[in-house]
Amino acid sequence: MFYSTSEYAGEGDSSLKEAVDVVIDILTVPIPPILIIFGLLGNLFSFLLMNRQKYQKSTTCFYMRCMAGSDCLYIYGRMFLRQIIVMAPHHFESMDVKVPFCLNFNVSFMIGLVLSPMILVVMAFDRFLAVTWPLKAAMICTMRRARITVLVLILFSLTFSLMTLGRTYQEKYNFWLCPLNFEEPIDEIYSTIQATITAFFPMAALAIFNLGILIAVYRSKRNTKLTKTSSGPKGKESLSITLATVIVTCAFIVLQTPHKANVLFWTVFQGEVTADVRQWQRLMNNAVLLTENLNYCINSYLYILASKRLRNEMVNIICPRSIRQK
Repeated sequence: MFYSTSEYAGEGDSSLKEAVDVVIDILTVPIPPILIIFGLLGNLFSFLLMNRQKYQKSTTCFYMRCMAGSDCLYIYGRMFLRQIIVMAPHHFESMDVKVPFCLNFNVSFMIGLVLSPMILVVMAFDRFLAVTWPLKAAMICTMRRARITVLVLILFSLTFSLMTLGRTYQEKYNFWLCPLNFEEPIDEIYSTIQATITAFFPMAALAIFNLGILIAVYRSKRNTKLTKTSSGPKGKESLSITLATVIVTCAFIVLQTPHKANVLFWTVFQGEVTADVRQWQRLMNNAVLLTENLNYCINSYLYILASKRLRNEMVNIICPRSIRQK
């Protein structure tokens, strides 16, 4: 989950190790705090944007609000708590500090890690139904069902995080295996299940739903009758939300792919490797972790880039008209 600069100790080219250490220091010290602030502010504005009255009846916007909260939980768990470790590792030598820290980390990080991709899949499916079978979607995609779906996903994520607690404590070692320990990796079966739930299944499902959405939008534009009936304000709002959903889901696939490809590569490439190769592994691990973390920080900015209407709404939140008129 975390990659330290001392994780792969060994003999090798000292100049290469020094260069890698410098790059890793840049990736792990100054950049993450910027991303944390950037992500928390963005998700806050995203929640406020999708909570406006005109969007409160939209199930897709409800999912966007929930995903903003889940992303904040991920940022707190995986990025903020990790940054504490990087900045002050000496404070975590005592078991009295390590155990509650691990509890805090596992619950917050794992809930966000599992919940956000699952909500994104449901959100894409919701948009897919809305643009493919709008009449059926009006009956199927109700706010009541959306709330139930999110509640089920939250319970599932919480259960998975508790399973993680069970995996991170091994009685024979008599200590907690958490981000502070780099010597006892979680077994391959559990890692495969985690990667499937958090990346492989969401990426496959999102690719299918995005393709379906694009096909449906293309067909609707060719249909003159549909175009005329959907050219009003509500039709434009729906198109804006659909476009934002497609862009966010594509960003998830693009930013998650390097991290998962890196994990697969080093899982397969487990033979005897030199110390120099280990240095490159350290560098790759920290670089792709940064791209994965970026995924949870940029959704709100993608929303406003996707649509002029959403940009105007965001401007009204940050600077209301009453203030601008003065």
